Amino acid sequence: MKIRLKGFLVIFLTLFIILATFPITSYASEGKVDLNVKVGFNGSYKVGYYVPINVDINNKLKDIDGEIQVETESGNGKVTIFAKPINLPINSTKQVYISVPIMKITSKLNIKLVQGKKVVYEEEKTISTGYNSESFFTGILSDEFDNLNYISSIGSMSFLNSVTMQNKTLKLNEKIFPQDYNTIRMFDVIVINDFDTSKLSNKQYDVLKKWVNKGGTLIIGTGSAYNKTFSIFKDEFLSGKVGETTKKNTDGLYSLLQNNKNRTSMDLNILDIKLQNGTSILKDKGVEIVKKIQNGKGSIVVAGFDFGVDPMPSWNYNSQFVKNLIQKVLPSDYYSGGNFNNMQSNEGRKHDFRRALNIIPELPVPSESKLIIIFIIYIILIAPVNYLILKKKDKREYMWITVPVISLVFVVIMYVSGISTKITGSIANVINIIEVNKSGNLNIQTYSSIFTPNKGDMKIESADGMDIEPIFNLIHDNYPQSKEKIIESKIIWEPKTSVEFYNNSVFENKILKLNVNETKKGILEGKLNYINGEYNGEIKNNLGFDLEDCYLITSSGCIKIGEIKKGEVKKINQATKIYSNNVRNNNIYDLVDNIYNDYNLPRSQHEQIKLNNQKRRLLLGYFKDNDRDKTIEPTIFGWTKVPITKNLLVNGKKIDKYEKSLVTAPIELSYRNGNIIEIPFDVIRPKVEVLNGIRDLDSTSQWIDASGEYEINFNFDKKVKVEDIKLKYKLETRSNNNKDKEVIQYIWNNKTAKWEEGIYQNLHIKKEDTSKYVDNNNKLKLKLVVKKHASVEIPKVSVKGSVK
Repeated sequence: MKIRLKGFLVIFLTLFIILATFPITSYASEGKVDLNVKVGFNGSYKVGYYVPINVDINNKLKDIDGEIQVETESGNGKVTIFAKPINLPINSTKQVYISVPIMKITSKLNIKLVQGKKVVYEEEKTISTGYNSESFFTGILSDEFDNLNYISSIGSMSFLNSVTMQNKTLKLNEKIFPQDYNTIRMFDVIVINDFDTSKLSNKQYDVLKKWVNKGGTLIIGTGSAYNKTFSIFKDEFLSGKVGETTKKNTDGLYSLLQNNKNRTSMDLNILDIKLQNGTSILKDKGVEIVKKIQNGKGSIVVAGFDFGVDPMPSWNYNSQFVKNLIQKVLPSDYYSGGNFNNMQSNEGRKHDFRRALNIIPELPVPSESKLIIIFIIYIILIAPVNYLILKKKDKREYMWITVPVISLVFVVIMYVSGISTKITGSIANVINIIEVNKSGNLNIQTYSSIFTPNKGDMKIESADGMDIEPIFNLIHDNYPQSKEKIIESKIIWEPKTSVEFYNNSVFENKILKLNVNETKKGILEGKLNYINGEYNGEIKNNLGFDLEDCYLITSSGCIKIGEIKKGEVKKINQATKIYSNNVRNNNIYDLVDNIYNDYNLPRSQHEQIKLNNQKRRLLLGYFKDNDRDKTIEPTIFGWTKVPITKNLLVNGKKIDKYEKSLVTAPIELSYRNGNIIEIPFDVIRPKVEVLNGIRDLDSTSQWIDASGEYEINFNFDKKVKVEDIKLKYKLETRSNNNKDKEVIQYIWNNKTAKWEEGIYQNLHIKKEDTSKYVDNNNKLKLKLVVKKHASVEIPKVSVKGSVK
């Protein structure tokens, strides 16, 4: 027993020595690689967006030439890796910046240091709790941030749909300012004041410019510190002339306050700025205090004073002033059911884009009639002809040879007939959305669907430096997920962006967003007048490319224009086509169905049917993405096949692509002909005030579907003398009673100062009665009392009159 015990001791000690000296694969316990992770902007970030991750790496292990990887959930239990290459010599420290989408309020990030296929270091980091995606983020770049701390007291911001967003003010500097467009998108407003902007890198400046062009609002404070604030703005992004700073005694800032009766003058050092294409936001005694420049879909707001110099920091109304200024300069439809940048809120709206990308009308398909003829010939040959010939020759026993031979021959014929449709390699279906603004800037959004006939992994990259970005399936299901981690894809940001998708099925398509990174200019010139129920005028195509299948779309209908070639002037003289006469349906679905109606096309025109379906889906997606239903401004919609994107590579090989673009451009529309004014239905939208009932009606609502009391106010231009008014709206009821009794209708009589009850669904107010119902402020008022079994359409109005 003693000998056996000694043997066990010897074995135990031997194993202990071996294990004690054996290298451990995770170096965290030895402390030879240390990672310090910083998430967001000083720990703050918004869920549903790309978030900056700064990783400080201290390497005391060995020379490492590999990647830093951050894993994050990409939806439905799958994981996406975001990676950047890193060269890390021993005894060195480096900081790596990488942005990843974070889709949950609380998250964990798995961070790896990888060399080849070997994981050198791995650690799971619990990150700070993010802010709700509907928070309002205001970033401030200032060397004197404390003097602007009053902006943190703004509180809530109010938008359409009675939506309220809580403001979060974030302190920025040149070290943490966003380095890519994805991360800057979480900011709603950025304020630059008393800050040396030359400290921003060229990359950061380009990111700022792109953010504004895509819809961001930049507010710049100047005053005596204008030289350092303007130091980086040396290109056409912000151009104009700067004069002197003069002390002005003014009470003009009170103009932006709701209660501005108790005005007190203050001395402000105001810089004389003459901006190109600037419009006045705030002016006092001929002095411009705040100006705004439209830049793409966003704007630059320049204040002539310094927000951080007295009297501003000590003014009792400073935070209220900044809040009202922000709400004044933001687009009126900035928030309508979902922030314009939120990945999650936009995901559902991309459904139509996805469906459009799944359709490739240009792929050739064998002729149906040709295939039918081949099949009929095959049936005739295989049965009666083959049988009769062999019978005549008394060789029917050879049918076991002739039938397979004939079948084989026709298989070859069918293969040859369909060989033009056979996809032998990966292809890209590319759709661009080109928005032309009134200044001639082209805002381009590009989406691509990559199809591959092969099963396995797929690496997608640009051959010409074009940025690519995957669009994730961000709709998380609530079912328990497998504990096994499934790595779906990998995004490598540098030196150029590439995306790798793993374990793809045959013909599984992957959706990408492409960024061309080029500034393009062009414009559709023209002006239309609405006269006697028709639109008259002309449009000139100065976009630099041909347009086809064009339509003029307004709130009340659409006009088919057809082709407008490059440089061509197209004359228009016709009435619009109404979307629909249905009780309920008079919206974008009816509009799109009216434009792309292929129900009467024969099946032989399969390519045209597919093209119409693709255009229908894309146009629907565009309207939904921009929250546009019946509030459509006069816009030209058309299509072009001019190439916009660069070449794409799949697994190192250039692939074929099918590309087309939807082009949208606003058009100037006047309802004045000399001194005569004529405004059709659906142009003037009323303001609906809820007196008693639900509280979530917004400016895009078409029907009142809940019981309550509602006041409808039509505010006409005060320069117009109203001489003829027509009202119309529809009623629905689920009751057997008289539907007119389910909605009690009133109109305000200015003469008697009382509400008049009646039936006003098709009311015509003629010239002699307009003063009775239109007050001195050119306002017409209705009141609707809706019962629980009824619904009522928001009233519409058409107006005729003259210039006062």
